[in-house]
Amino acid sequence: ETFVLEVTGTRAAVSPPVPNWRRPYQIDYQFKTDIFTSRSGKEQRRALRTTPRKKVSFEATPTFGQFRAFNELMASRHNNTIILPEVPRQAVSAVAHGVGDAIMQLTETAPDWAVEGATVVLAYRGQYESRRIQSVAGSQIVFTGVTGLDWPVGTKVHPGISGRLAASVRSRRETNSVAVVGVEMDVTPASEPVIALPAAPASFNGRELFTMKPNWAETPEVTYESMREEIDYQRGRIAIFTPVVFGTRTRRATYTGRTYQDMNLIREHFERMRGQRGEFYMSTGEADITPGPLTPAGSNTIRIYGTQFAAEYEDSTVFKAVAVTYRDGTVQRNVVEDVYPVNDAAGQDSVIQVADVWSQDVSPDNVRIVSWLLVWRHATDTLTIEWLTDRVGQCQMTVQ
Repeated sequence: ETFVLEVTGTRAAVSPPVPNWRRPYQIDYQFKTDIFTSRSGKEQRRALRTTPRKKVSFEATPTFGQFRAFNELMASRHNNTIILPEVPRQAVSAVAHGVGDAIMQLTETAPDWAVEGATVVLAYRGQYESRRIQSVAGSQIVFTGVTGLDWPVGTKVHPGISGRLAASVRSRRETNSVAVVGVEMDVTPASEPVIALPAAPASFNGRELFTMKPNWAETPEVTYESMREEIDYQRGRIAIFTPVVFGTRTRRATYTGRTYQDMNLIREHFERMRGQRGEFYMSTGEADITPGPLTPAGSNTIRIYGTQFAAEYEDSTVFKAVAVTYRDGTVQRNVVEDVYPVNDAAGQDSVIQVADVWSQDVSPDNVRIVSWLLVWRHATDTLTIEWLTDRVGQCQMTVQ
């Protein structure tokens, strides 16, 4: 038995709970990574899952008939598999789909989740029906059977995700026929169609390049941590050992997408990384380096006033790439080959030598910002995307 009956040509026995949008519609993607860290700080990471576990949670407000249907669900089907529409993923019908029809025409090419054998849920103003796809051609979907309902233009088609509700479901009664319910469903592993991940939109120096910028309405947080060992003999001096020569920087930031496609780019990136397993380049986005005298286009150095910069970074194994954002908005990324001090007629300064020549002049007048381009990995195996509406979403990413 399923909540939305998985049969063709039959209306769902009960209406599924739908988000009331007072709280975000939340989807969790969870990988599992085994990480072995040596005493020197080097990591060996192994992905124990190739596809993430998935959990959907939201707040619903069933009223009257839906209220009774939800009570019936809890009474008789709480432990059974149910089917719910995944609201943010949607397609829209371009023509009416009436009683006896088996073909639906969409406004655009069918999305990647609409494949042969997949279950979808049709939704329009409180009316729902689950269907199974027989075939897809362009913007046309053919179902395995005909519908018993009339579906007007603008009907939404959602993926039907199957799973079980949480063992404990809490609700609050507003009246004797209105409830506020916290819905949580663990999606059954391997129940969704396998969709091949696209290649990374951008890469640099053999690694994926993450270029999305955080939403500064929620200020990013950066934590610095040094790896040290301290031995306290309880009297006299203490002994401190630093087997890891570099520190760890952890950054938590919020990313906002105004469209489903924006948030889907983050999900795809997270899945390519398989949580904490993979690593990628990302700019700090901060004014880390202040260029000094003009470095003309065609050169492969950046000169910085004073020798302190060279003293801090010349032996670093972490700060090995930079991102230069020019005044016209273009960004050029470069591998750092060396950092060293100079003492010549121009003064005592620091020099960053890079692998490729600069396409424009590098000077305070022509450069907006110069940031370190660091190698990061995700600091957690879980990505939580919160949909504020069925189109606008946000998530917090913690990377180190």
